[in-house]
Amino acid sequence: MGTPGKENVKDEPNNVRKAREELLSSKAERVWRPKIRKRSEEPKTVGTPEKENVKVEPNNVRKVREGLLLSKAELARRAKISVLTINRVEKGLACRMDTKRKIILSLGLKLSDRDKVFNKG
Repeated sequence: MGTPGKENVKDEPNNVRKAREELLSSKAERVWRPKIRKRSEEPKTVGTPEKENVKVEPNNVRKVREGLLLSKAELARRAKISVLTINRVEKGLACRMDTKRKIILSLGLKLSDRDKVFNKG
């Protein structure tokens, strides 16, 4: 069978054979070096355009929750939604109407009290 990488060497022309031998010998001499990435000349923006256009509305979810001495985890369990969703809502990011309804009811309020929590939401 022969050594790997040298099958049918006799059938190859001389210049191909020399190139193959140089390539195989240079692989043994190579040393691994990490690739150095060139920095782009344009400064990177912190936020993406999609994130910059997100509608942020202030609400009182955090104030009401802390007034009832509830943790985010407890409110999330009561509302049957994730803690991450509670975080997003408290930051003022948009959420579904169903999520707002669950939060209002889990805070022990009536749906008619939604303006106390979500400011005309």
